[in-house]
Amino acid sequence: MSGTVEIEKQTARLRKSNEELRKSNEELRKSNEELRKNGKDLRSENERLAELQSKIDGSFSKHGINLPLASRPEQP
Repeated sequence: MSGTVEIEKQTARLRKSNEELRKSNEELRKSNEELRKNGKDLRSENERLAELQSKIDGSFSKHGINLPLASRPEQP
């Protein structure tokens, strides 16, 4: 009889562990979705800024304004 009780306890522990893993996986999935969205938003913003920079450069060039090149920050 005690063997059956021990198996039931182990089964309950495994079920609890599985549920904790499922919750962790769901949290990771949501986090990954958020990171993908943020990355997409950042790429979109970078494209917009590059377009604006191009327009500024063109305008400055058209009017003979020469500015020193800005140093670019290091990329991680």
